[in-house]
Amino acid sequence: MEEHLVRCRLKPWSPHNFSYPLTPIHFHTIKADSVLGKHHLNRIMKEAKTVKSIVIYATKYGSTAEVAKRIKAELGGEARLCNIMTDSVPPLDVYDTVILGGSIYVGKVQKKLTNYISRNLNSLLTKNVGLYLCAGETKEEGRLQFLQKAYPDTLYRHAAVKEVLGYAYAFDKMNFLERWIIKKIKGDNISTAEYDNDGISQFAAVLNQKGSTP
Repeated sequence: MEEHLVRCRLKPWSPHNFSYPLTPIHFHTIKADSVLGKHHLNRIMKEAKTVKSIVIYATKYGSTAEVAKRIKAELGGEARLCNIMTDSVPPLDVYDTVILGGSIYVGKVQKKLTNYISRNLNSLLTKNVGLYLCAGETKEEGRLQFLQKAYPDTLYRHAAVKEVLGYAYAFDKMNFLERWIIKKIKGDNISTAEYDNDGISQFAAVLNQKGSTP
């Protein structure tokens, strides 16, 4: 009978893993139909199927961060959040799906986000990409224009999905000039937040479907 073997990388023994009580070694060959072999095969298959995603976002008043959290909750596999305004963005090579999000302020998206995209465009074009914005624009034509202006054309066309998913006006977080500008645009000084929950679910569903396709 043919004997099936699996070559596994084993850690030094501990009560928390299934390795033999060996001094550190790199590889060990075990029978695939043994308890240990089945354990390693199951772990290998699980890791192979796990889609890893990262949501990289820039936020000013919190709306983009809130949408990022809601997208993360809808994503399959492992997902991570990264606020580009405060955090260092990890290397993208371990991620299958990359979601980029920003907010429109005085007609433009955050410069830190656009600079990051410019530096990493080639890498982003190899990923399953989703693009979103937070903006108070209600007309479809205006929302489309914001999206097209916020992201490079090559990335915009490459993205599996791109949407405006909400907005927030937080007057308590604005300085005097910001409050004056937003009041002129909005017509009042009442703090408001709206999120497109159905749109967020659909946005994540597209990425989940594409990310799971070999």
